[in-house]
Amino acid sequence: MTPGDAAAAAGIKAGDVIINVGGIPVTSTSDFNVVVQDRRPGDDLAVTWRDVSGGTHSAVALLSAGPPA
Repeated sequence: MTPGDAAAAAGIKAGDVIINVGGIPVTSTSDFNVVVQDRRPGDDLAVTWRDVSGGTHSAVALLSAGPPA
């Protein structure tokens, strides 16, 4: 996670675990990548995560361009 990226802007912090993206449950980095691979910068994406204390949160993240592959 990078300060100012879509995750940080949505309120996700280091140590939080993303559990749902776009209405699809995710249990691994691979699951997450499959869900977001067809999304583009500027797309809105609903995200649900569990924080380090066990609380569940949801927000809509505005995707930004990532680093070059």
